[in-house]
Amino acid sequence: MRKIGVDLGGSDLGYSDQIHNDNNSSEYDRVKKHREKLEVVARRALDHTAHLSLDDILTQLQDYIHQRAADIRKLFTKYDEEGAGRIKRSQFRRFLLKAGFIMDDAQFKELCTRMKVGKSLSYQDFLDTSSGRVPVSIPTTLKATWSPNGRPS
Repeated sequence: MRKIGVDLGGSDLGYSDQIHNDNNSSEYDRVKKHREKLEVVARRALDHTAHLSLDDILTQLQDYIHQRAADIRKLFTKYDEEGAGRIKRSQFRRFLLKAGFIMDDAQFKELCTRMKVGKSLSYQDFLDTSSGRVPVSIPTTLKATWSPNGRPS
């Protein structure tokens, strides 16, 4: 503090330490409470999807795609890290989590089996299999114009 021209007495340092410690303690408590709330939300979401049948999950996934038809390519390419027009199974799971589909391992495996997801999933297969059960109006131009490099084919 002397370098910047401030002269602190002994009593000033005690208050500074107390303020610093109080701030650290408050931040720790805030982060702890936030984590606890997130855990409650995640448990409730998992409890909700645990009671859904695979058909219900597929219907909700189709609704999700239908509601976001204009942005679905952007969402898919966000998870297509290699730009190959395919997402890996683990990336598909992250996509589903981000979309609010929290499933246990057995549900995810069953969903992948039903959607015929092997090690990866192409964009076109994603559209075809996720819209195959209930008619979903995904614009034809969306299907016809997507390519891995993001330029129209």
